[in-house]
Amino acid sequence: MFLLRKINNTIGGIYVRHRITLYNFLWRAIQILGKQGVTFVIFVLCAKYLSPYEFGIYNFVFSLIFMFAIFSDFGVSVTASRYTAQYQISDIKKLHVLPFNSTLIVVVLSTVVCLLVFFARDKIKYYEYLIYCFPLLFAIPMTSLYDGIYRGLKKFKELSLINFIFGLLFIPLIYFSINKWGLKGAILAHNAYYVLLFIVVYCYSFTWKMKTKAKLDKELIVKILKYSVLVGLSDVGLFLYTRVDVLILGHFNLVEEIGYYEIANRMYLILILPAQLLATVVAPKIAQIFLLKKNDLIKSNYKRDVLLLFGIGLLLAGVSYFSIGYIFALLFDNYKSDILLKLMTILLVLVPFRYFSTYISIGYITPSGNVKISTVAIMFFGIVNVLLDFLLIKEFGLFGVVYATIISQILFMLVKDLFFYFAVIRKL
Repeated sequence: MFLLRKINNTIGGIYVRHRITLYNFLWRAIQILGKQGVTFVIFVLCAKYLSPYEFGIYNFVFSLIFMFAIFSDFGVSVTASRYTAQYQISDIKKLHVLPFNSTLIVVVLSTVVCLLVFFARDKIKYYEYLIYCFPLLFAIPMTSLYDGIYRGLKKFKELSLINFIFGLLFIPLIYFSINKWGLKGAILAHNAYYVLLFIVVYCYSFTWKMKTKAKLDKELIVKILKYSVLVGLSDVGLFLYTRVDVLILGHFNLVEEIGYYEIANRMYLILILPAQLLATVVAPKIAQIFLLKKNDLIKSNYKRDVLLLFGIGLLLAGVSYFSIGYIFALLFDNYKSDILLKLMTILLVLVPFRYFSTYISIGYITPSGNVKISTVAIMFFGIVNVLLDFLLIKEFGLFGVVYATIISQILFMLVKDLFFYFAVIRKL
């Protein structure tokens, strides 16, 4: 009885101390379930109703789109989230003009990217499909930008409800579009979803009590660009050691293999999603704690979070090892389960490490203003991943890119996290 009472009191104490974080995490999870859930539904429907070759083209085209979208955003959305959280404390006037100036930067970047892609069309593989995706080069970074501003304002509930309700209403249209027009229907469904979602999120921003102003602030634009460049380079590095694998498989004309890789990789990304969600929820709070220089609190929270996230990741990897086969059989029955299971088993090795490392990157390194650490490390090991891809794919084919991913990601996490701890946390 005493033990049960002690456990109950401990759980109750944790809830009282972190109820706001838990509350925001819940709404953030609902938001991602709406937004990422829709894209996952599109992914599953494409795997079921497209041929393996068409599905490979679909993933190749969208890997290109997300690569180009990195340059359309180039870290502005993450930077806007950080400054939104800070300006609520330090400069309310800057907060009022932040959305307009951030939007202006994204629109200019997206326009430049679209023009460059258009002029390079003869050198881009499957451009005949890519041309239908041009609206996404505006819609994806704009939804990310307002997602970042909402997070900075801690409006997790509003953002969650919009994404979840909108996602549920959109699923029937996705099914109809893919069934009727195949690969082009999947592309059109993506376009419609992101464009309409941005319109809804943007329009709802007019209900904020915060008085946003359409006023050009050159000083603020320069400040956003200085920090966003570091975040953007970090995103480029992240692409180089994740989605670039799809482009390299396409380069070697392993189109059907792209489908196998993306199915395993998508399930892997879903597994580490909770750590990313939690990190985005705590990031505004961590930014404020660093601003207020509460060093003892940062140290204690950091050590606790690393151990907790690693333990959760280890548990989840173990459970997934015994259950993922059933999910593959249910959702992806057109593909060879033995290949999918082998790919997934290799990727599961990374899960416990990615759990705490992703949390540190998003929840501590970026909001503390030390994004340069992540940027340098991820750019270097992103290039390492590309080199390993070209070396190992010739020997091991599809599995070569997975081996390259394992090696480059472990090295990246080891260097980044140890450097951040000794250079920043330990010196507080």
